[in-house]
Amino acid sequence: MGGPGSGRWPSWVDGSESKETTEDYFALDIREVKRHGLIETGQNELVGIARIEWISAGFGAGEGHFLRPWFRCPRKKCWKRVAILYGRTDEDEHPGWACRRCLNLCYKVELEDRAERLQRKSSKLRAKLGDGHTKPKRMHHETFVRLGIEYLEIQRELSEAMHERTMGMLETMEKEKIAYDL
Repeated sequence: MGGPGSGRWPSWVDGSESKETTEDYFALDIREVKRHGLIETGQNELVGIARIEWISAGFGAGEGHFLRPWFRCPRKKCWKRVAILYGRTDEDEHPGWACRRCLNLCYKVELEDRAERLQRKSSKLRAKLGDGHTKPKRMHHETFVRLGIEYLEIQRELSEAMHERTMGMLETMEKEKIAYDL
């Protein structure tokens, strides 16, 4: 791995354009569509959006056998089987739906640097630990201790990552000869 300052920089640091994420688009999930009863088993199209393919998800044709719906990406030359289609609309326009690959989208977590990943992991552990002073109800003592140690290790790594990020930013400012008068 590289040293301080290597890797991705958040767009707010260097002003570059960041890759668009799935959160920048509307998401149409076939599982939610089915759950709300907007499609019926065997229906082969969601009109004006995409074709639907039904795939067997059971262990035979007997009891317990069921079909799971999937969208087919409506973009030409793709037709990939996906559960979620993404679309964005300008005013007075219908969204053009497509899969994540066709729209060249990534998930938000893919753009996180080391410090952001550690911060997210730390927050999840903190939520599990509660106030940190008393063991949450129904949690084994060994689990509480293990999670506490893991939390402290992540805090140490987070501190190092923040230090690396700060040093990288300072190096960049030195290279660009940015002077700050305090």
